[in-house]
Amino acid sequence: MVKLFFKYLLFGVLWGWGFFIAICVVLDLSGIGIPSVTLDNFSLNVLASTIVGIGFGTSSIVYKVERLHLWQQSLIHFGIGMPIYLIVGFSMGWFPAMPSYAVIVTVLLAVMVFAIIWSCFYLYYRSVAKKINEQLKTKMLDD
Repeated sequence: MVKLFFKYLLFGVLWGWGFFIAICVVLDLSGIGIPSVTLDNFSLNVLASTIVGIGFGTSSIVYKVERLHLWQQSLIHFGIGMPIYLIVGFSMGWFPAMPSYAVIVTVLLAVMVFAIIWSCFYLYYRSVAKKINEQLKTKMLDD
């Protein structure tokens, strides 16, 4: 289980870095520009993104708990990752002095991103399971 935890930890770090880089590239190429809060404290922002990635990455280990329903696993995963994201984001100034509606929009966007990523993983693993089941059926018919 320790080995699995470290796998998810590394997975989270890589996701955190990947999202940070992707967001910076999108902001830069869109003409919006990378906010000075990000560039002035680059290392600190990378560290913060790493913490958020670890929060979401390590909490995804809950999907290994088979006695929980998928909706429960997803709720736990999101319920751990999202507060970490909000705490880190507000403390880093990613959401500086936003009115309450902007906070709600930020949370809704995070829910959408989470749902999209979750759906992609779900569809991928469902496809893999379907292929494995087909191979098993073929193997059983051949025997």
